[in-house]
Amino acid sequence: MGIYLIQLRMNEQLILFETAKLAKEKGFDEHCKHAFTNDGKFQYYEEDGFNSETYTTSPSQSLLQKWLREVHAIHITMIYDDDNCYYTEICDKNNSHVYRAIANNLFEDALEITLQMALNLI
Repeated sequence: MGIYLIQLRMNEQLILFETAKLAKEKGFDEHCKHAFTNDGKFQYYEEDGFNSETYTTSPSQSLLQKWLREVHAIHITMIYDDDNCYYTEICDKNNSHVYRAIANNLFEDALEITLQMALNLI
């Protein structure tokens, strides 16, 4: 009987095309290795990044969440409740609750919806 090691590969969730377009409209222009063409085709680039006139960058959800927090003072909190759902809360720089309670049983789906809502506050 041997011991088997299993290496799990966890990748960060990239935002969807709709969220990427909205982020670009709101001024997101950080270096990313992933982007969409103007017609929504996904691209991967190893080197210096993408031309923002031709492509719409696709950051990870966590990078976009950090940008919202650091650049626009918009904070997103994810709450896991007893009903096996994630609820989200968006707070602005004055710590006022802007929105609460997106219920979804998948963390990434709830965060994606919340990122779009937070971008619309800008």
